[in-house]
Amino acid sequence: MDFKPTVRIFCQLSEDYSLSIRNGKVVLALANPQDPFQHWIKEEVDGGGFTLFNKGTAQAMKRSPNISPVNKQVIEVLLISMPFGSDPDPDAVWIESNEGENTFTAVFSKHGDTQRFRLQPHSWLAYDGNTVLLTNQDIGPYQKWKFVPYNEDRVVCPKTIKIYCREKWDYNLTIRDDTVVFARCDRADPYQHWRKEYAYCQHLKDEQGFRAFAIVNVATGKAIQHGISQGFGYPVSLLPFNPMQLEESLLWTESDDQGSGFKKIKVRKNIGVGLDALFDRDWMQVGLQEGMRLGIWRDVAAKSHQWKMEEFF
Repeated sequence: MDFKPTVRIFCQLSEDYSLSIRNGKVVLALANPQDPFQHWIKEEVDGGGFTLFNKGTAQAMKRSPNISPVNKQVIEVLLISMPFGSDPDPDAVWIESNEGENTFTAVFSKHGDTQRFRLQPHSWLAYDGNTVLLTNQDIGPYQKWKFVPYNEDRVVCPKTIKIYCREKWDYNLTIRDDTVVFARCDRADPYQHWRKEYAYCQHLKDEQGFRAFAIVNVATGKAIQHGISQGFGYPVSLLPFNPMQLEESLLWTESDDQGSGFKKIKVRKNIGVGLDALFDRDWMQVGLQEGMRLGIWRDVAAKSHQWKMEEFF
């Protein structure tokens, strides 16, 4: 199995995302050819159809025998362990619609009538962590897929950003144990890669007219969340990012330039409060260290309040 060629699977809705596995679920993830969970082995089956084995987990995709308890119109996609190259589980065999070569096609369960791959219902945007399900509902770009061998697909990884403060330029924000912390700059660490999501709240601004955005971690699909009702002096938290559901506690804005391109990152509805690398006053004596948490503090003129969000080369 290790020597089998692999394919990338992506949706017509956005070629920036690939089919992947995260936390035991089949989801979209920001395209990254170095991620083994985005590599699939498409193995033809006697009698027609094919199986889809994930290179990262060695598991195969399978149609669930049960209707989703959340939405009665969809069926969940499961992952199962089965010997590669043997007679497959019938529910792990898939077929494509016949729409010609090099086009996006519908992907059906061979034994599931008209049930086909689609993104989570009511998802009109592709986003990191979007779940893949089966349904026989209407056809759209969120139900059309393409399989391209990795040796033929010149994957252009979407741009991501790193986030660091003036207090210590060589430490970036990352995630450890579901907590936003600082770590020494390492481009190979997927948790240090972030996105600024403007489209999520494109018409919203703060009282000074600066555009709002969400800060989303690429590796987890979670966004940095403030709990402004708590005041200040507390760590930020993380919330799964859903671009279809506006959540005010995920909205931030930037100030004007504080010098050398650094800006303050502020709560949209309370710009007197913002991100602080040294929000715990006990840390002021030791300075920024590996593993320190990111927090919220009232606006002050300090290096720990000044940030850069720039492309991660």
